[in-house]
Amino acid sequence: MLRQLLALRRRLAADAVRDAEHEAAVTGLTALEFADAGLVPFDPKLHILVARGFDGRRIPGVRYERTRRPPAPLPLRLPPTAPYARAVVDACRRLPREQDARSVVLGSVRTRLCDPAAIAAECERLPARERTRLAPLLAEARVGLRSVPEADLRRAVTRSELPEPLWNPHVSARDGAFLGRPDALWPDEGVAAEVDSVAYHGSPRDQARTAARRARLEAAGLLVLPVLPREIRDEPRRVVALLRGTLRRARAETAAGGRTAHRALVVQHAMW
Repeated sequence: MLRQLLALRRRLAADAVRDAEHEAAVTGLTALEFADAGLVPFDPKLHILVARGFDGRRIPGVRYERTRRPPAPLPLRLPPTAPYARAVVDACRRLPREQDARSVVLGSVRTRLCDPAAIAAECERLPARERTRLAPLLAEARVGLRSVPEADLRRAVTRSELPEPLWNPHVSARDGAFLGRPDALWPDEGVAAEVDSVAYHGSPRDQARTAARRARLEAAGLLVLPVLPREIRDEPRRVVALLRGTLRRARAETAAGGRTAHRALVVQHAMW
């Protein structure tokens, strides 16, 4: 059923772009939906960019946005689609809730549709007020955040006295073997936090990958603390207290010589 609905929406969008003729392209949440950007809001109306002078036939269920700056569509996309950085910004401009805009920015980076630099370049063309609104979301993407629950965890950590961890860093053994990308990592203490989100790790395959990654990280000497999005959202102080206790225990064990394996790990900052 969902595949049939998506196919129908694609055909409708293709018809709208074709009828609009010159320089028309799919953008916003519609472009991200067609690109399978993941957990982004759904817009029942298809979002199409058209030339400023467009005055042709309008198809019901399509939002036509006139623009003085029509994008060059991405190659080999049907229907013709605006560059994803442009689609992200066009989507965020129409989303009143910050959390929805955050899911769009982080989701597009997580699925590698575009990088933070491309979104930032697109934002430079916005009015100052809209740039200011999107700046904190871009800052989150730049430090390595890739989901709304991770952003919630970062907010809880930065509002406490805890040091800020690395977000989604690339962790490997000294011999180069890749171990994983924990959601948050305190490399000096050898402590990682993993956000156990059903939305992102709910399928049996994703759960198996998560368990395997956690096993590799723990075998390499890291203390891995799993936390739920609901706990971060509803009980941030308790989550911070758990992290504080885990960091304190890790420091004590390391100082006593009981934990040294994590010091041999190679850690690189998140790369989009």
